[in-house]
Amino acid sequence: MTRVDDHLRCDVLVIGGGGGGLRAAVAARAAGADTLVVSKGVVGRSGLTQTAVTGFQVALGHADPRDNPGVHEADSLRGSYGLADPALVAVFTAEAASALAAIEQMGARFDRLPDGRYAQRRETSADRRQDLARCHACRCGVGSRSPRA
Repeated sequence: MTRVDDHLRCDVLVIGGGGGGLRAAVAARAAGADTLVVSKGVVGRSGLTQTAVTGFQVALGHADPRDNPGVHEADSLRGSYGLADPALVAVFTAEAASALAAIEQMGARFDRLPDGRYAQRRETSADRRQDLARCHACRCGVGSRSPRA
């Protein structure tokens, strides 16, 4: 057990053992930094990313060809009720497909259909005027698998 008066040295200190924190730690280590992750719980067993049951939000258009990153962005902004940063939402939705590929390259496994496409579950669009079922999420259990990636 580390004593309170012990000193730990590192180049990069990442606070938080969720998906974002672990991704930052992987990038820092890949750049050659001596990296330390500090988490309030057991890394890989606590935090929202590890316990998420909704999957990884990505607009691939497999279940509904009308779905795309622009639609996902608009839905996310409407669903945030003005609390989301529009520039950040634009980046997240535009880069979600490449992030999915990167997460998969790190070892996460996503359910796929026999034809190789990602298995997706339907989500009702935030745009209630259209009342369309749009597909944004890979049904993958990303939360349970990402710590092993």
